[in-house]
Amino acid sequence: MNIDSARFIENAYFIKTREEGYADKTLCEICLEMFSYADSMTMSAKKDGLVNMGGFIATNKKDWYEGAKLFCIPFEGFLTYGGMNGRDMDALAVGLKENIEFEMVETRIKQVHYLAQKLDEYGIPYQRPAGGHAIFVDADKVLTNIPKEEFPAQTLTCELYLEAGIRACEIGYVLADRDPVTRENRFGGNDFVRLCLPRRVYTNNHMDVIAAALKNVYDRRDTIKRGLEITWEAELMRHFTCQFRRLNCRLRVNRPERRISVPFFFVKGVRMVHCHQFGKMMYICTAEKSMTFFVIFSFSIKYYFIYQNNT
Repeated sequence: MNIDSARFIENAYFIKTREEGYADKTLCEICLEMFSYADSMTMSAKKDGLVNMGGFIATNKKDWYEGAKLFCIPFEGFLTYGGMNGRDMDALAVGLKENIEFEMVETRIKQVHYLAQKLDEYGIPYQRPAGGHAIFVDADKVLTNIPKEEFPAQTLTCELYLEAGIRACEIGYVLADRDPVTRENRFGGNDFVRLCLPRRVYTNNHMDVIAAALKNVYDRRDTIKRGLEITWEAELMRHFTCQFRRLNCRLRVNRPERRISVPFFFVKGVRMVHCHQFGKMMYICTAEKSMTFFVIFSFSIKYYFIYQNNT
């Protein structure tokens, strides 16, 4: 048996908090028991390893190890580092140790559940119960006017980005790819938008922004009547590089209906000089060295304009 270990610590947390007989065990003890039942494990360390890059394969079977060695050197690097540099290996060792702390894991998972509670308040459908790393919004129940052939989840992902600059990920019909024999799109499963929360990055205020942006899209869902079509796709794992075209795309105009405020928190990489508020618009002037930016946006982040002066 092989264990996909990318999010092993979240599973250990749920075992501790939900399963009888494990409440008094540490997360480390639970993990040791989990892996004792496996013959091998694969680890994408960018998840529960808290690193930017890297991973590893481990096994307790010597013949499997010898077989894997044959591919390590030509495809990754020598056995002692496998293509990872020293800094990444050091960071991985620290990340695995820190992320197994109960308080660390609980803080992250409770933030996911906080976002779920906000979506409950707004009546937005998602896969329940909420898990440990993400919320999966049920796009078929949000964009009910979009036929499955026009990829509702991918359309909702785009709408959310246009609404508030929030990057989500489609986990649905695009990811399902085509049938290997008929080459037809597979529409039999769920069509979700994944809101995956990185560790040690966001506050609950950011969760409020995500929920408010989703509600804004949800409230105007009846006006979204067309989705997307694929203009280019790779033969393998198309969802990473697929290209789309919006169907019946027209320039959206400002609508008079009341919207939830999506606050603007910061302008990354520049220094705030002064800020003036007038009416329902805000003017912000920021400066960094010889470059000046003028940012004008509405409180709903419906439109924004950037003028760059390099003089």
